[in-house]
Amino acid sequence: MYAIIYTMGMVLLWVINLFNGTGLGAAYKTTELAMLMAVVVAIACLAFRFAKDGDILVQPRFFYVIIPLVLVFAGNSILKGYKLTGLESLWPFLVVYILSFTRPNITALRMTAIAYGVLGLAILYIYSYTDILKGWNVNAIAMIGLFSFLVFTIPFYGMSGWRSFVLLPLVGTAYVILLWPTESRSCIIAIIATLAVVLRMIPVRGVFRTSTGMWVLMFVPLIIAIFISLFSIFGDISGLTQWSYETFNKPLFNGRDQIWINGFRQMFQRPLFGSGNNNAGYWHNSAVACLVAYGVVGYYFWVRILYQILKEGVPYMDDVAVIGSMAAFGIVYCHQSVELGFFAVNPSLLPYVILGILLGRINYIKDRSLR
Repeated sequence: MYAIIYTMGMVLLWVINLFNGTGLGAAYKTTELAMLMAVVVAIACLAFRFAKDGDILVQPRFFYVIIPLVLVFAGNSILKGYKLTGLESLWPFLVVYILSFTRPNITALRMTAIAYGVLGLAILYIYSYTDILKGWNVNAIAMIGLFSFLVFTIPFYGMSGWRSFVLLPLVGTAYVILLWPTESRSCIIAIIATLAVVLRMIPVRGVFRTSTGMWVLMFVPLIIAIFISLFSIFGDISGLTQWSYETFNKPLFNGRDQIWINGFRQMFQRPLFGSGNNNAGYWHNSAVACLVAYGVVGYYFWVRILYQILKEGVPYMDDVAVIGSMAAFGIVYCHQSVELGFFAVNPSLLPYVILGILLGRINYIKDRSLR
């Protein structure tokens, strides 16, 4: 019964994410409603935990990062005249906190995985082969598909037998076929990379075993943005651009290099705390978006909280769902080096759902070890 309830809750989050930031979401105020629900449920969870155990389930190592993060984001936006837009970028962390109270067993995770796998394929099929979602942003649809596939892979990470060598490649191929009409190169590449990681063709455990490896991962979007910007300024990309036009009918970086160069210029005007406006441009890179809006200080605390959450999973990486969640989020995070969605006024919830699955599974393991 618990597995069914858990899966229904996770499907509800998928549906909320579908409308989050869209015209329908704006028309029916679903984003505001979702934020309000998240606040209410988080407070209820906190109160329940405190009444039961005298514990709010927020460890000091999280608390000392969350407080300055909220102060920098919210305070900076308010002082610069952008109201509470800073909090609008942070509210999905409440979803992570709420899901940390869940205790998903492997059955619940597999049911959720199958549901997300089907939903992701369905939304891609509906967009590509019907007119129902005509006018929706193609990149947003492609990313919903990618993120759904990543959730699908979590309980099947590194498993042997037909699930690994038949089911995963089959589902991954179906996603690539349905993603092809969206022309989202980044999502297609991420699907292929995910299969390589989940099938353990690319080892990722080593990345998470050391603090150095995890910090390098945290700075991948920034490293990519800096490297591409410098390459665009000082390198000769005419040949590569011509190849990209001939192969994909798109320029090599699709204008992202110029966007990032402009973003760095804006960031250097207010390097410490940024402009306070997290809706000033479509930066297609989470690091650039955060640096422009909240400067080096805000970016550090934002990266730090993500690092801290991932670090929680290190002692439990022998569990398939823990390492599966960590690997899935790592791919999301690297993918957001070239796309929108993770850091925005109306951010995609699914990357935060993955982090919530991670913390919930860790707490499941902890509870069982105490029995």
